[in-house]
Amino acid sequence: MSKYDGRQVPVILFPRFTTLLGQGGDVFSTLPLDVTAFETARITLWRASLQGTSTPTLKFFFDESTDRDTWATCTDTSSAGEQITTANTELVVAFPFGRKWFRLRARIDGGFPAVTCVAQGFLIRRQK
Repeated sequence: MSKYDGRQVPVILFPRFTTLLGQGGDVFSTLPLDVTAFETARITLWRASLQGTSTPTLKFFFDESTDRDTWATCTDTSSAGEQITTANTELVVAFPFGRKWFRLRARIDGGFPAVTCVAQGFLIRRQK
């Protein structure tokens, strides 16, 4: 049994299979989620091959906010963005919540970049 049994709530941030297309430097963001009932998250990221004309990249950013206006990087995540270095592999990112609102951003760079990705996992309820 897991120490989180009965406390895990599934969350899908980018559904299977979401394709992102851009001009380079485009940012895609989920809607803000109220996470006051949750203490931590465990999110699994996956991506297919990056396509584009000049060295495309994909970075994921985990943000939190008290007002949905000013955003900060979630604790224990990279402010430079989380990257999956190899296509068709997963990256699991676990982190605590410190503010009321949470969102996930994806940024694709390069010449006419395109990528298919998935972001899903669990939010862990606070213990009473």
